Amino acid sequence: MSARGLGTAINPFGNYPTPPHLFLRFAEALRAAGETWLDAAENIDEPCAGEGVLVGAIRAACPKARIYASDIREGLKEQQMAAGASHAYKMCAIHVAQYPYDGSERNAVITNPDFELFADLLATHRQYRSEVPIALLGRGSLFCGAQDRAELLTTCGAPDVYMVPERPSFLRFRWVDEHGRKLDTGGSDSEGVAWYVWPGGEPRAEGRFRVLRLPTTEEREAWAPPVRVIKVSAADWEKRGKKAAMLGDATEWNEAGAPPQLGLFA
Repeated sequence: MSARGLGTAINPFGNYPTPPHLFLRFAEALRAAGETWLDAAENIDEPCAGEGVLVGAIRAACPKARIYASDIREGLKEQQMAAGASHAYKMCAIHVAQYPYDGSERNAVITNPDFELFADLLATHRQYRSEVPIALLGRGSLFCGAQDRAELLTTCGAPDVYMVPERPSFLRFRWVDEHGRKLDTGGSDSEGVAWYVWPGGEPRAEGRFRVLRLPTTEEREAWAPPVRVIKVSAADWEKRGKKAAMLGDATEWNEAGAPPQLGLFA
């Protein structure tokens, strides 16, 4: 996912934590459709794992699987392991697609990649590991109006699409000046999203389309998106607004939705 119109400067690694119910409802829909690859997967890659929110959801849905969590950022191994990863390591997602950690067999790849990474990750995966099912969360309009991404449908084949019926919130933003005074707030994309699944094997001419059920009240209330606090100078803000140069940043997790492995709340 991405924050449209805000640029990569305020979130350079494209870290948009996945609300757990997005994956749990997806897993539910796979099973209802008679898809077996998820339950058959003994080893699952999550190559854009961040703090491990999606790892925790995968662990809840697949309690017996070995989950290999990785991210390009430093210092996340402890959090990913606490979330339920069997192994955690620092590595670029593209390299994971080429050379699985420790060389062991993988049965599935499940992740929510940065929007700018989606096409390269998919193409690399299909080049090196086309027999392994891959499920990627992306914008609902991902293949519309973009020739380079649309061409992936020729080389990689048509995916199964599991549309998310609501517009989930992944991340909030708050801008403050050098004295900590709030300047403005904002959110990540309000655009719809979907899970795209390439089940492995030869490229297909057609895929299936399904719509996930709506989240329950309990599921919605169990997730409160974290807030990325962006510090800028007041003078630069006056000139450039949300394009002002970032002086510092921090992520604030809410009690509802905070990964328990962060240990922020009792």
